[in-house]
Amino acid sequence: MRRFVWTAATLAVVALMPGCNRKMKISHLPYPDTRRDTTVVDDYHGTRVADPYRWLEDDNSAETAAWVEAENAVTRDYLDRLPARQAIYDRLTALYDYPKEGAPERHGDYYYYFLNDGLQNQSALWRKRSLTAQGELFLDPNTLSADGTTALVDVSFSDDGRWCAYAAAEAGSDWVRIHVVDTATGQLTQDVIEWVKFSGATWAPDSEGFYYSAYDAPKANVYSSKNECQKVYYHRLGTAQADDILIYGDPEHPLRYFSGWESDDGRWLFVLASEGTSGSEVLFRPADKEEPFRTLLAGFANDYAPVECRDDKLYVVTNDSAANYRLARIDLLEPRGLETVIAEHPDDLLEAVAPGGGYLWVKYLRNAQNKIYKYDYEGNRQADVPPPAIGSVPSFGCKDREQEIFFSLNTFTAPPTVYRYDIPTGRTTCYHTPQVAYDAAQYTTEQLFFESSDGEHVPMFVSHRRGLRLDGSNPCYLYGYGGFQINITPAFKPEHILFMEQGGVVGLRISGMTGDAAPTVETDLGNVQCVRAPDGWRAYIPAAYNASSGGHEVNITVNGETITRSIIVLPKDFGTVDVEPEPDASDAANTQFRNAVWGLYEAPAREKMWQGGFVNPVESYTTLVDYGQVRVVNGRQSSRSNSTKLYTIPGEPCRATANGVVVLAAELALTGNTVVIDHGCGMRSYLYGLQTLSVSAGQTVEKGQAVGVLGEELTMDFKLGSKSVNPWMLFQTSGGLFWKENS
Repeated sequence: MRRFVWTAATLAVVALMPGCNRKMKISHLPYPDTRRDTTVVDDYHGTRVADPYRWLEDDNSAETAAWVEAENAVTRDYLDRLPARQAIYDRLTALYDYPKEGAPERHGDYYYYFLNDGLQNQSALWRKRSLTAQGELFLDPNTLSADGTTALVDVSFSDDGRWCAYAAAEAGSDWVRIHVVDTATGQLTQDVIEWVKFSGATWAPDSEGFYYSAYDAPKANVYSSKNECQKVYYHRLGTAQADDILIYGDPEHPLRYFSGWESDDGRWLFVLASEGTSGSEVLFRPADKEEPFRTLLAGFANDYAPVECRDDKLYVVTNDSAANYRLARIDLLEPRGLETVIAEHPDDLLEAVAPGGGYLWVKYLRNAQNKIYKYDYEGNRQADVPPPAIGSVPSFGCKDREQEIFFSLNTFTAPPTVYRYDIPTGRTTCYHTPQVAYDAAQYTTEQLFFESSDGEHVPMFVSHRRGLRLDGSNPCYLYGYGGFQINITPAFKPEHILFMEQGGVVGLRISGMTGDAAPTVETDLGNVQCVRAPDGWRAYIPAAYNASSGGHEVNITVNGETITRSIIVLPKDFGTVDVEPEPDASDAANTQFRNAVWGLYEAPAREKMWQGGFVNPVESYTTLVDYGQVRVVNGRQSSRSNSTKLYTIPGEPCRATANGVVVLAAELALTGNTVVIDHGCGMRSYLYGLQTLSVSAGQTVEKGQAVGVLGEELTMDFKLGSKSVNPWMLFQTSGGLFWKENS
C-alpha cells in the first residue's frame, strides 16, 4: 500500500467573535460530590456561622487532593472537546512567542537588560558594552535549578558596577537566598546570605557591602512556620554571614517589616518600617556613629516613599496632608517637619519620583495613563516628557552621572517598546521595538469618558482594528476593576489581539508518498492546487471572509487512497464602514476586466516563490475600506469587501509584496493601472489603481521591488485561486501565509 503523511499548520485564528448564530452544546462529565461537614460552626459574638466546606482548606489532605483531581477531570474533558481549542492555542502561542526585551540600565562598563527569547519561563539577564554591540548572556535564572522552579526575585548592582547581587527563591517560597557575582569574571563569590524574606540587597555607596533584611533561621517547619522579628543587617563582601552587623531590630513589634539603606554620600543610615500594605515610618541616624535610630517621620497613618537624600535632606513621596501625594523633604540636621517641594495635584495622582542626571523625574497618573515631568530639586518644573503613545511607563529614572534614560512604554495594541530619552536635548527616540506575529499598525486605542452613578467621570480605553465602525453592532470584551486604589493602566495582552484578529489560511503538506502522481485536495473552502515541494507536495487552503464557521472537511486523495481531515473556522465579524456610492461601470469595462483577470483565478499553480512574510505594497497609508468589511452606502448595507482600499501618497512607489512573476501589467478601464503577481501555490496579489506601471507581463520581481507609482488610492486583493484572503495575516507572519512556515 502506498503511504503518505498529511500535516497541516493550524488555522491562523480568526477573531473570537459571535459572527454566526449557531451554538454548539457540549455535555460535560458530572461534577464530583462535595461532602458537607455540618459539625463545623463558628460563633462570632453570638452569631453562629456554619462552614461546611472548611475541610477543603486542608490542601495537604488526601480527600482534598482527590476532590481537586475530580474537578480537574471535568474541566479537562470539557476543554478537550472544544473544536476551536487547538486553533486558539496555536495562535496564542504564536502571539506570545516573541522576544521580550526590557529597558537597559548602565552599571560599570555595561548596559544590562532582561531578555526573554519567546516562551522562556523566566527572562534572563543580558549585557552589552555599547548600545550597538552584540549582547551576551550574564545570568539565566532558568538554569538555577534542574526543574526550573528557582525564581529570580531581585537583582542589584554595586555603585561601581563591579558586583551583582541576586536574590533567588526556590519552588515558589518567600524565602530567598542572596548570591554575589563578580561582573568582571562572571563567577560567583563565596558570599551567600540565607533566611532572607521580603528583601534583596541594597548596596552601600562604597560598593564594599550591602544591607538586607532577614529572620532568624527557623527551627522547624521552614515553609509554614510563623516568622517574627525581621532584622536589618549589613554584609561586607568576603566575610561570613555569621559576621554580618546587626543594623536594626525591634523585638517589641515582631510583625513589622524593615528595610535599610545608606545615603549616596555615606553620611546617613535609614530604616523604613511598615506594618502592612499601607502606612510606614522612617528612622535615621548618622552612618559614622553607633547611636540608636531616631524617628524621623512617625508612622503609620501615612505613606512615606523615600526618593533620595541630598544635601542632608531626605526627599519623600507622601500622602501626608495630600490624598493625591506630594513630594516633600525634611532637614536631617534640624528635622522640624516636612517641607513641600512639589505640591499635591488636584486631579492627577503622583505615582513616583526618581532621580536622574541631576534632576527629579515625576510620574503622574492622569486618567489611567502616565505623564512624565522634569523638575529640579527646588520643585521647579523644567520640561515635559510627552509619551509616544497612550500608555503606561513602569519606571523612569537613572543615576545622577548618567545623561540618558531608558524606559518602556506599555500600550493596549503593542508590546512594551523601549525608548531612549536624552536629558541634555530632551529628545525621545525608539531604542527597541519587539517583533510580534501581527501588525500593530492595524490597531488603535482611544480614550473615552463616561459618568458614573455618583457623578464621577470614569476613563475608559477602547481598542479595535482601524476602520472598524463603532456603531454598537460589534462584539465587545469589557473589563473593569475598582478597589485598593489600583488603576487598570494600558498593558499589552496577546489574547486581546487574538480577539480583534480576522482571517486566515491553512498550510498543507503531504509527504512520505511514493510515485509521481499529484495528490488532489477537495474542500468546500475553495479550490486547492498542489505543487511540488522538496519533501513532497505543498498546498494552501483559504479561509475567506465568507467561510462559514465550524468544521470543514478536507479530502486528500493520492493514487486512489483518500484521507479526510477537518479544519475548524472560528466565528468572525469584520464590522462595517461608510463609503460613498460608486458610479456604475460600463459593460465594456466589466467585460475587459473579466477577460483580463478572471482567467487568472484558475490558472495552474506555479512552484512556491516567496520566502518569509509578505510586505505591504505601500509604506504610508490610511485604510479606507478593510478586507471583509460590510460597506454602508447612504445608511444602507451594501456588499462585503473582498479587497482592501488604502489612501496613499501620490508619487511613492508601489512594491511587490513577495517574490513572483508578473502575469498582468496593463491599464484597465475598471481598475486603472493594474498589476497582478503570481507568487506560486495559487497565491496571487492584485494591485489596482496605480498612477504608472514599471513592470511588464512575464517579468520576475523580488519582494519590495517597485512595480509602479502610487496614485491617491490603491486597492489590493490577495487571492488563493479564486478566494480572497486577509492581507494583514500575510504581512504580520514570519512565513507569509502561516506563522509557523519559515521557508
